[in-house]
Amino acid sequence: WTSEGWYTVTVTCSDHKGGISRDRVLVKVGNPSSNGVVRGRVLQGGLPVVGARVFVEESGQQSITMEDGTYLLAGLSTASQITIKAMEDGEVFQSSMVMPVTPRPALEGLDFWGHLSVVPRAPAQVLTVTPSDTSADIATPIQLTAQVWNNTQAEEIFVPLGDTWKYLDTGEDPGRSWIDASFDDSAWATGVAELGYGDSQATVASYGSDASNKHITTWFRRRFSATDVSEVSRLKLSVKRDDGVRVFLNGSEIARDNLTLGTVSSETEAWNDISSTYEGILIQFVVDPELLVEGENVIAAEVHQEDATSSDLSFDLELSGSRNLGEATPIWSVAPVGANVSLDGEFSASLPGTYTVTAVSDGVEATALISVASDNAVSIAALDGFLWENGTATSTVKVTRVGSIEEALEVSLAVSGDASSGVDFLGVPESVIIPAGQASIDFEVSMIDDSIREGREAIFVIPVATDLFALGSEGVASITIIDDELAVIEVPDAGLDVTVAVNTKTNLAGLIQSRQQFVVSGDYWKFDDQGFAPPIGWKGLPYFDKDWQVGLAKFGYGDNDETTTVSYGGIDNQKQITTYFRRRFYLSDPSDYSALTTSLLVDDGAVIYLNGNEVERINIDPGIVTYSTPAQEAVGGDDEKTFFDWVLDPADLVAGENVIAVEVHQRSQTSSDLGFDLTLDGTLASGLSLGRVKWTRKSGPGTVTFGDDETLSSSVLFDQVGTHVLSLETEGGEADEVVVFVEAVQGYAQWISAYSPIDEAPLADPDFDGVCNLMEYATGGNPKKVGDPAISILVEDPTSPGDLLFTYRRLRGINLGDASGETGNGYSVYGLNYTVQASNNLTPWASAAASLAMQVEGAPVDNGDGTESVMVRLTPPSTSNSDWFVRLRIEQE
Repeated sequence: WTSEGWYTVTVTCSDHKGGISRDRVLVKVGNPSSNGVVRGRVLQGGLPVVGARVFVEESGQQSITMEDGTYLLAGLSTASQITIKAMEDGEVFQSSMVMPVTPRPALEGLDFWGHLSVVPRAPAQVLTVTPSDTSADIATPIQLTAQVWNNTQAEEIFVPLGDTWKYLDTGEDPGRSWIDASFDDSAWATGVAELGYGDSQATVASYGSDASNKHITTWFRRRFSATDVSEVSRLKLSVKRDDGVRVFLNGSEIARDNLTLGTVSSETEAWNDISSTYEGILIQFVVDPELLVEGENVIAAEVHQEDATSSDLSFDLELSGSRNLGEATPIWSVAPVGANVSLDGEFSASLPGTYTVTAVSDGVEATALISVASDNAVSIAALDGFLWENGTATSTVKVTRVGSIEEALEVSLAVSGDASSGVDFLGVPESVIIPAGQASIDFEVSMIDDSIREGREAIFVIPVATDLFALGSEGVASITIIDDELAVIEVPDAGLDVTVAVNTKTNLAGLIQSRQQFVVSGDYWKFDDQGFAPPIGWKGLPYFDKDWQVGLAKFGYGDNDETTTVSYGGIDNQKQITTYFRRRFYLSDPSDYSALTTSLLVDDGAVIYLNGNEVERINIDPGIVTYSTPAQEAVGGDDEKTFFDWVLDPADLVAGENVIAVEVHQRSQTSSDLGFDLTLDGTLASGLSLGRVKWTRKSGPGTVTFGDDETLSSSVLFDQVGTHVLSLETEGGEADEVVVFVEAVQGYAQWISAYSPIDEAPLADPDFDGVCNLMEYATGGNPKKVGDPAISILVEDPTSPGDLLFTYRRLRGINLGDASGETGNGYSVYGLNYTVQASNNLTPWASAAASLAMQVEGAPVDNGDGTESVMVRLTPPSTSNSDWFVRLRIEQE
């Protein structure tokens, strides 16, 4: 539960063949003094009504009665009065209490009684006791009420449908007294219901002389006689109306429908037009039987039209009563020993327990179940709610009782949570005994270290309430075990955004980093929000922080998304500038890590320390930082909820226990909010064996073809120009994206046309420099200009005599890297094939790789003009004594 209150929990079991069984439990969360509960039963002929709807008027709160007729409404405000009603299959029920009522934390015995006295299969007499199921404490007596249902007595009709009525159809207001018994209605017309006009009424009333301006209101009166009214237990009113109606009994309003809730006059129009099948519906109201008087009674009604052009008006009414429910004076008994019931039904107990009260009257009996709680209450609390799995500290759990301490009290304990006793922790007994004369007893819970990565685990220790005590305000001792085994994640890097050529294979440059998670988002931290700087040494080890508070990130205030709320001092315009956080983590060997990465959510500024050394400051001015140092700028918008990455130096890591500490600074004392969360990962220098990876395209035009989408350096080919987004995802679900801009390629024809007019033939040489057009295109030359950079250079390596270094220019393939696997033995780009050839006598020529050992020297050098220079090392055979000639061959596909 996220907030205190009373909650109704219902469980339903079905055999999927029509058989259903239900039960309900009321759960109290916290100490909800302003949260009300109402419960009771819905009865018909003394028997439970199943499936009745009990609801709060003008509210969405409702309860459906169960097999025993009980309902339960929880979460009601105790600050205002409410009206509760019960209905089932169109039948309305009489409340046993006068409405409205004010809910209380335990308002019980609010029963509802049906109006039908002839109930199928009901015994001739049924005895009921209210409340039938309740709870109390020793100090509070409970008044029980016994009632007998005489199911052989039929319902009495005081005013039947189709009866004779007096009515006024002149449209003139009869004055305020028309509802009273003393009013003289002798001048009114008389007619048999149904009365009205426009349909098939038995008596047609007048609407005036103008069909476009009909009377808004018509008035009706009827006298009837009632005897022995004190025996009438329930009254029900059934009304047919078109459009709005108000009904009075002996001068008191008993029903209103489709009319304003405010003042009503003769010109008050109904809210809505009643038409079609709704005109024939009888709407029902529960009426207080106390309004009946002995002898002559008067029932009066006024019917209002929706407007002066309404086509019809209808009115009829039935008033019925039941006399089958009366008070009983039974013989009371109670079991077991420890409680008693007085002659008038007042229950009181001297001992806690569950008691059955029995009432017997005229051979029929009824029972009530009463649970009496002890004055004793037992609370439990863990004095240290967080413990490291590999730590030596223990958590003291204190079991405390309030009430009598004269005798020893045994308290059984239930353990739950995802941590296992004997596997993850030790020290929780099955029960504890608080000795006589003592108010509390302690026991210690210790952790068991293991080598299994489990994450955080929780231990919940709960006292098991009995008749001897109830649970106090602190009913659960919670301990969280902080795992010291670090999770390893594979973090993908899809590479830098690149530009490639359409319909040209390109090699992707994905990488995977293995990172160990020292601190994760939402993790456990210790924090100090006292409003002044902690003692020197708080940034590292050793430091005694046992008095610091503990909690789970996100920390802060003002955003309503904090897991742990920190204090700002309580004065809105003088908030504390700085809040301090510390977190331990463990590692075996610092040399295992090549880098540290932290991802920080902070509002406003922060300084991060690792083992006492400052490693990063964010939004804080250079220089000495004190408690009162403000952040440079206020953080707002999306930045308040965004984690930003920072790379830290792993040199400050130590073997064993480490501490990361953070001080969070506000921009000013009037800052509206604070936020803090942090992750810390160590990149493993050696890495780990990789799981599966997968390249996918997230967006872009056309079709993309991967050479092997489960390889980091997969080739990829795009068939349409545009912007494409590729994603590299690990088996663990981590993903990174790269944007690829696919551009069209400038082929030879486009290139040479830019130099027109010249001879555009591939083998022509317009500038007569000995280099044909195709060679100029392939090496970045100008066909109209003499003196282009040298196409190739061949020299002997001075550091390795005999080795030849051959450098040549070629068109640079977009994102092709060094293409070392093809250089010299065939390099293709944009429809051109480049081959380094060698010969020892100028004929024949062959690939240099066929006769010489060939090796690429470093990565190609970008010349900045769309070409790159490539150097290869050529090593002749050791047995060779020949001269060697090297050339570059370029072919156009």
